[in-house]
Amino acid sequence: MGKDCKEGFMKEYTKELKKEYLKDYDADATEKIVGEIGGFDTTPKPWSVYLVRCQNNALYCGITNNIEERIKKHNSGKGSKSCRAHGLPVKLEWTCLEGSKSDALKFEAKIKKLNKKQKEQLIKGELSFTIFK
Repeated sequence: MGKDCKEGFMKEYTKELKKEYLKDYDADATEKIVGEIGGFDTTPKPWSVYLVRCQNNALYCGITNNIEERIKKHNSGKGSKSCRAHGLPVKLEWTCLEGSKSDALKFEAKIKKLNKKQKEQLIKGELSFTIFK
């Protein structure tokens, strides 16, 4: 199948999926529900980089735009495989507000390159994270 053929197929397939998905859509009911709950919060949520300590003392680094929910997810066993393997519950040790998801991902990658001793220093405030920026 050539590129144009694939694109044409995908456009038609997407149209069919939308029709199927929207066949039971009730715009009036949706507007009523949105009105009752006060609309949708479209405020961008800032992203954070965090370090949690697992039960075997291993440190896990991740990013999130809702730290409380992310910790709950880890502790429910639905977070990372790494945290489950190293023992639950996890304890939040360190967090840094980054702003954009892109910035948080870049900073997370730099932290993951640190050794355990350097991560411990970062948690204690003995290692400035600004040197990684």
